[in-house]
Amino acid sequence: MRILTFSLFFVIASVANAAAPNNPTVADQFVNAQVGELRFVLRKLGSKPFRVWRQTPAEISVLNAKGVLLQKLPVKVEIASPTFTFIDLNDDGYIDVLLYDACAGLPLCNGPTRSADVFLFTPKLGRFVKSKTLSNRGDISKSKATGCVAVNYENFASEFVDEEWCFDAGTGGWKITSSSGGETKN
Repeated sequence: MRILTFSLFFVIASVANAAAPNNPTVADQFVNAQVGELRFVLRKLGSKPFRVWRQTPAEISVLNAKGVLLQKLPVKVEIASPTFTFIDLNDDGYIDVLLYDACAGLPLCNGPTRSADVFLFTPKLGRFVKSKTLSNRGDISKSKATGCVAVNYENFASEFVDEEWCFDAGTGGWKITSSSGGETKN
């Protein structure tokens, strides 16, 4: 049964890889009144296409409204079609960047099994800084609590993990406030 399941995953992933686009991924986003609108351009480095289960070096170029390069953010893409999401994760008034670029748990990234490289805008630096805590954890959304996010992923075929992480402005770090993980859901 495991061989059949793995074979099915492999066939579906191969089809997804064959259809994967290699054009840059571009998104424009208003960050806040002081920063304005920025353009985010994801480009692969080298000739390898983005594919499931293979790390492809890439970078996000951050440009201002005049097209001036402000910052380059290195990433490794592990899925065929990476996508941007923009959310003020820590409720500081600045939009943060999530690049969903890998699987978290199950190999086909279905449902809550994708993960992101998370870049928080840091006003003191005027730049985006990668969050080592939230990056590559799972699917991220705002939770009901102020300054908190919900992280969800499936770590095995029937085990789900739900976590809540809250930002501590005093330390500048994230702290886990709740976790329900590994339970089988029917």
